[in-house]
Amino acid sequence: FCPHGYEECQNGRCYSPEQRCNFADDCGDNTDENECGGSCTFEKGHFMYLEATPVGLRGDKAHFKSAIWQESSAACTMSFWYFISEKATGSIQILI
Repeated sequence: FCPHGYEECQNGRCYSPEQRCNFADDCGDNTDENECGGSCTFEKGHFMYLEATPVGLRGDKAHFKSAIWQESSAACTMSFWYFISEKATGSIQILI
């Protein structure tokens, strides 16, 4: 049995309401991620490396597009990190 306020996984483990649909398999059998309206497998993260050429032309662009991720809960968040070298003369524009 699980403590008050916790749900039981199919394998007998327990998980808190905050662990439901948080894109992490807290149960070990994915019970806490079932019926969440979407799935994502980015727990290890993804990255994209772009390097400007020394002769890059003004206005050159790179586009990074991904599949649409459905929100699994009201607490769903996305994190995005970037690094621009101090030698870079360009800029970044992020459209979500």
